[in-house]
Amino acid sequence: MIDEAKATPVGKLRLRLRGLLGKDERFVSATKLLAGEEAWTIPTNGSTVWSEDIAELERVTASVQVTPIHRLNRSGPTPSPVRESLLTMSHEALIRTAGAIRAQLLARFLYRRFDLDAAEPTSPGSASNPRPTLSLDPAYEVSVLARTIYDDLSDVDIRILSNAGTAADLSKSDPARDSLFERLRIYAGSEVGRDAVSLAIRWCSSSGMVAS
Repeated sequence: MIDEAKATPVGKLRLRLRGLLGKDERFVSATKLLAGEEAWTIPTNGSTVWSEDIAELERVTASVQVTPIHRLNRSGPTPSPVRESLLTMSHEALIRTAGAIRAQLLARFLYRRFDLDAAEPTSPGSASNPRPTLSLDPAYEVSVLARTIYDDLSDVDIRILSNAGTAADLSKSDPARDSLFERLRIYAGSEVGRDAVSLAIRWCSSSGMVAS
């Protein structure tokens, strides 16, 4: 969680990939192959682990052509063209390396391949209805991870979480809510992750959040 906890651009991309690859049947988690370190593979690669560096990964994928990514959204679902570019390049990387790739390495590779330093993040907020700016101490891992989680929420997600504690709300069938809870379940494996989700939910429920 080093990249995630510091909320670096590569760490945020790694979180985005976790959601995207985890929902695509072409990809398989290879975390068990790497003794608990997050990694991805495809079924045809079996139990092989790719152990080369990012320069070699760039070399073997140099001929792959995908749509460029000009902007990354800060919150809400990943736009379809961006999603397809990330998924296509990830899949081609796994095909050409013929082995599992560590999640951190894959995120670093994609960040460099798409030159995401130049992809200015955008947000769905407007001047008349901006998303709140939250005050937090970046020294605390829980706070910075919670901020990352919060920034990836859509307005619908925030409304769902702000009502998540009411019995009446939970008694209703809601595909959007169930999908959101499934996305957040990835954080349940660590105390930091669980606390970060709880903090993000409290932010969603608070009506008095102000900028520092």
